[in-house]
Amino acid sequence: MIRTVLPAILGGLAPIALGLTPNPPLTIDPVPQVIQIAAIDPRFDEAVISGVAVEDFDGDGRMDIAVVWFATDDQDRATSTRTLSLLFGAGVGEFVRQDYNLYQYNQILEALSVFRNGPGGVGVGDFDGDGDRDIIVTPYFGDEVWFFENLGARQFTGRLKFPFGTNTTGNFITPPEVICKDLDGDGRDEAIYLVDPVFQINSDVVHIWRTTSDMANLRLTGWEGLDGGVFVQWTRGLAVDDIDGDGRPDVCFTGSINPPNEDDPVVVCWTDLNVTSGQFAVSYVIPGTLASDLVSVRNRACGADLMVLGINGDRVELWKNVCDDGEVVFGGQATGLAALAANRGMHGVASDIDGDGDRDVVIKHLFGNSANTRQIQILRAETGGLDWTLETAAPISTVGFTDPPDNPILRPNTLAVRDLWGNTLPEIVAAFGPTQGRLELVFWTSGCVGDISGDGIVDLLDLTGILSGFGLCAGDPGFSQGADVDRDGCVGLGDLNAVLADLGCSPFPTGVAPARRNK
Repeated sequence: MIRTVLPAILGGLAPIALGLTPNPPLTIDPVPQVIQIAAIDPRFDEAVISGVAVEDFDGDGRMDIAVVWFATDDQDRATSTRTLSLLFGAGVGEFVRQDYNLYQYNQILEALSVFRNGPGGVGVGDFDGDGDRDIIVTPYFGDEVWFFENLGARQFTGRLKFPFGTNTTGNFITPPEVICKDLDGDGRDEAIYLVDPVFQINSDVVHIWRTTSDMANLRLTGWEGLDGGVFVQWTRGLAVDDIDGDGRPDVCFTGSINPPNEDDPVVVCWTDLNVTSGQFAVSYVIPGTLASDLVSVRNRACGADLMVLGINGDRVELWKNVCDDGEVVFGGQATGLAALAANRGMHGVASDIDGDGDRDVVIKHLFGNSANTRQIQILRAETGGLDWTLETAAPISTVGFTDPPDNPILRPNTLAVRDLWGNTLPEIVAAFGPTQGRLELVFWTSGCVGDISGDGIVDLLDLTGILSGFGLCAGDPGFSQGADVDRDGCVGLGDLNAVLADLGCSPFPTGVAPARRNK
C-alpha cells in the first residue's frame, strides 16, 4: 500500500512527522446491491440521476433514500420526466418506493414549464422545526425550487418557490450543491445552495432559505458576506460546518477570482453570522488547485478542517483549522487519485468508513466508464485526521457502471455514505447511469448485518439472540432492539433470515470487534 501523508501545519510551525497508527481493516462487501431507478427509453435524448440523499424520513429507525432524476425527449418535451423517488427502508436490502412528479409542463409557453430542464440536486433538513426531515430539490437551469414538507406517515406535500418572486422564461440558476443546516440556532434548518457555478445573479453567490414559522413561509433571507469579500465565479464546491468553533455552522465555498476565466482558485468562508444585520464575516485562502468540491472534515472539537478536491480528479488538498477563530492553513496534498474526469473532478463525503472514530472521505469521480475499477476511492484519516491514507487497492470495484462524460449536470451529487442497516458502519451509496439504458442506485454494505451481539462475528450467539426473542415486538418485556435487524418493530423471520445469511461473517482478523461496535 502506498501511503500519502498530508502533514499538519499548526500555528505556523513546520510540518510535523507523526507516528502512524494502523487503520482497522475495511469491511466493505465488494459485491454491491443494485436497484434500477429507471429504464430509459431510446426516445429520450438525455437522462441522469442528479442527486442522492440518505435519511430516516418516516422515523421508523431505518434509513431511506431520496433520488432525483430526469429524462428529456427534445422532440416531445411534454413527455419528459422529472422525478423525486423516495425509497423507504423496509428491511435489509428492501425498500418501498414512492415517486413525486417535479414537472409542470406549460403547453402555451414551454419556457414557463416548471423544472423545464430537470432537477439539479437534493438536500434534506428540518425546515419547520417539527422534528422530521423535509426535502429541497434544486433546478438544472431554472428559476424555481421545490420544497417537500414531511407530513409524517410517508406523506409529503410539494411547495413550489420562486427565488426571484415569479416564474419567468429565464434559465437563471444551476446550483451545484445544496446543504441544509441551522445557521442561526433557532431549531429550524436553513437551505443553503450556490446560485450558479459561473454567474453571480443579482450579485448573489449563495442563496439561503429560511422560515420562522411553517414551510409555507419559506423565504430567501438576504444573509450574505460583504466586508472583506471577493468577487467569485465558478463556484462548484460547498461546505457548511463550524469552522470558527463558536458552535454554529459557517458557509464555505470554492471558486475562481479571475472572471470570466476559471484559473485563479479561492476558498471563501463566511463565519460569525450576525442575524440582526444579516452579515457574515468573510475570509479566504488561495489553494493550489481549482476545485470540484469542498468537504468539511470534523475530527477535532475546535472546528472543522477543509478538504479541497481537485477539478481534474488527481489530487486533494487539506486545509487545517489552527483552532484560532476559524483560521485555516495549508496542510499538504495527496496525489495519485484516479483522475477519471478531467475538468469535472470528483464529489466527496466525510464519514467514518472504518469505525475507528475519525471521519474519512469517500470520493466518487464525476464520470467513468464501465471498465473503470476506481470510480469510487477512499481517503482514510489517521491520528485524528492529521495523516491520511489513500487506498490504492480499491476495496470495491465499479466495473460495469457508467457515468457518461456528456452528463449535462456539471456537478452531480450522487454519493452518500450512511449506516443503512443499523450495523454501526456506513454503507456506500452511489448512483450511476445511463448504463445500457438504466439509471441505477448501487450500494456496498459495510460490516456484518447479522452481528447483533456486536462481538465482531456472526455466530450461534447471534442466532440464539434471535431465537430467544422471536415473536416479541417493541413494548413487550424482553424485546431486544438489536435483534430487530430489519427494524420493523418485531423479531421475526426477516431477522432470522438476515442472521442465517450472514453466519460466519467476521470483518475483523481477530474475530473481535472494537468496543464502539457494541450495540
